Amino acid sequence: MTWEFIRITGLVALAFLTVSVALGVAGPAIHRPTSRLTSVSMHMTAAVGGTVLVIAHIIFAIADSWVSVPAMAAIVPGASSWEPLWIAVGTIAFDLMLVMVATSALRQQAPGLWKRAHILAYPVWALVWVHTLTAGTDAGTPLMVGIAAASAALVAAAFVLRRMRPAPRPVPAVRTKELEYAR
Repeated sequence: MTWEFIRITGLVALAFLTVSVALGVAGPAIHRPTSRLTSVSMHMTAAVGGTVLVIAHIIFAIADSWVSVPAMAAIVPGASSWEPLWIAVGTIAFDLMLVMVATSALRQQAPGLWKRAHILAYPVWALVWVHTLTAGTDAGTPLMVGIAAASAALVAAAFVLRRMRPAPRPVPAVRTKELEYAR
């Protein structure tokens, strides 16, 4: 039963993180304020949901009696004797996620730090994507490849949308007679 929870939490985490990255990428191309606000809210909700599911995925993997994944493997790449390379890929993704979570908590106090750390979302998503295709007993199956392909297609489509519809540039203020009278 643990195996099912490992797979479900991992796959749904990938889905949530894919939605979060896609909305984060495409967000600036959304010009209507209400749509933009909804997009940002969904982006943040998907990111939090994905992070919670990744933590659950790790807990189930450590608790699984079929394979031996030590608790240390959650934060130390290469600490797992089972599929050490591919588990390490997931571990690195989680470590980078922790940096993102920590800096997100400081967003208001240190926006520059948050923005620099937030760019880690791209390598995190890519590492999670690789981990999906390579770790686990069903890695590389048509189902997993299909899920990974759909995830990649969604993120790629978000990049295309952003390139096709760049964020609007601020319009410089123009002095009018009405403004002159208001002085």
